[in-house]
Amino acid sequence: METGRRSKIIQARKKRKIILAIITALLILTAAILIIVFTRKKPEELPEGTTSEEAVTAETEEKALPAAEPEAGEPQVEKSEEATSQEKPSESETGKTTTDLKEDAGEGISIDTNKEDKEDAGTASPSKDEKKSSTIAPEDSAGSATVISEQIKDLSLEDKISCLVIPSPEAFVKREIETDGVTMVGEATQKCLDSHPYVAGFNISHKNIENSDQLEEFIAKLQEGRNNYPMIFMFSEEELRGNENLTKLGETSESNVFLGPLIEKGTYDEASQAGKQMGDLLNKYSINVYVTPDLNTTVNKKLEHDTDAVGGYIENLKSQGIHVCAAYFPGKSYEKDADGFLYSGKTRYELQNEDSQIIKHAVDSGADMLMVPNIRVPQVLSGGEVASMSNIVMNDLIRKEMGFKGVIITDVISRDQLAGQYTTAQAAVAALKAGADMVLIDEDYEETLNGIKNAVAGGELNEDQINESVQRVYDLMTR
Repeated sequence: METGRRSKIIQARKKRKIILAIITALLILTAAILIIVFTRKKPEELPEGTTSEEAVTAETEEKALPAAEPEAGEPQVEKSEEATSQEKPSESETGKTTTDLKEDAGEGISIDTNKEDKEDAGTASPSKDEKKSSTIAPEDSAGSATVISEQIKDLSLEDKISCLVIPSPEAFVKREIETDGVTMVGEATQKCLDSHPYVAGFNISHKNIENSDQLEEFIAKLQEGRNNYPMIFMFSEEELRGNENLTKLGETSESNVFLGPLIEKGTYDEASQAGKQMGDLLNKYSINVYVTPDLNTTVNKKLEHDTDAVGGYIENLKSQGIHVCAAYFPGKSYEKDADGFLYSGKTRYELQNEDSQIIKHAVDSGADMLMVPNIRVPQVLSGGEVASMSNIVMNDLIRKEMGFKGVIITDVISRDQLAGQYTTAQAAVAALKAGADMVLIDEDYEETLNGIKNAVAGGELNEDQINESVQRVYDLMTR
């Protein structure tokens, strides 16, 4: 009996322990629920019968709905003058373009002549400082807008056109090509300088050289009394080749200042020294742009394998303050077709993988101008189109694919080079329209300026494009 009692007592104790454990667990659970309830953000009250998901959907739709139109008979509230002035008018309402509005506001004009290119690029226009940092740009910056400076905006159309045409001294004074060259600033030359104060500069040739002192005085006189707009004096390596021309300038026949021979057998160091010597020579006569025609894979096959000499030569010319014009793209051939045009049989693949590669290397080394020859490339350009008048060459191959941001200039335009099928003025207009920044001419200076002016007046050429090219040349020559 005593044993039965003890058993009941033990069972009762176990039940109490179980009940206490359950009560403790319930208290802990209750406390946890209370903590969650009081620390959780109380949701906004919703209309009866509306779920949270339905409320979110309704709010989104309400934001997307346009402002309700006033009902018939309801008085319409007019916008205040201040609110109206804050709205941006459309071009159709104002009759003004973005450029016009910026002019009204006294801002610099943003010129955008290659809208399609910029849309492809999907990038903002680079600043002037960014432009000066490199002449080769990524492909997506080709054709981006140029901000026109005050110096350019203040020029007349005639003066801006003058900034894009580089004549020979003979073309400038209307002297026939076959006659002796102009070697001094006489009365006729001075009269032309007075009439064209913004002439871009001059393409100096062997015809203009008699001796060292004469050339130095001739170029100094051409610059005398000029305005602050920079003037280009361009000289091609082709004009110095031959001991006679070097000797005229007081150089010995052993002078090793040309790039061509160095590409064949010179080292980077030898080319660097030659570039420095050439820079010293050009600086003596204030010649500030040097054309290097040996960058021509059509003639100089060595270029496809050895570019060290090119880099050393151009880098040291640049270090002497000389602007370098890389020639040519496409590579210039000296064979003629049935019409009398020079032509190249290269394919587009060959232009992209041979010609453009050496030009890119030259630009990476400091070349900031690129010369396009007056040749046909029938496997790339159809209908007898000439490279110097081709949008495919200027815009697609040079600006877009090569990403070139520098100045594009044509080879010398003359009736002879164009097989008598174009006047100089027609060729110049076509070149600028295709995307060239400058044209070199050897005849018909006045006729060329008038032809370009008429093309702008007739809508064939866009004045914004003229502005952009003038600014590009100005930026180059004021670095």
